[in-house]
Amino acid sequence: MSVNEYTNVLLKSANFYDIVISLIKCSTFGFFITLIPIRFGMQASNELTSIPISVLNGMLKVFIAIVLIEVLSLILSSI
Repeated sequence: MSVNEYTNVLLKSANFYDIVISLIKCSTFGFFITLIPIRFGMQASNELTSIPISVLNGMLKVFIAIVLIEVLSLILSSI
């Protein structure tokens, strides 16, 4: 299968709504995966023990955000 055939099959199988949902999902993932660790990193104090705690809290919040985004995107795609 050539690249042109593959591209045509992909474009015919995906509709506009699927592409819009994918773009929104990618943008949301990028925003939260970047913003949450920065926020928790800025809250860390200068103590050495506060840095790992902030990192763990930030990663936990990122994981929760990823799960919520996935659930919301599944709900939106099933509507």
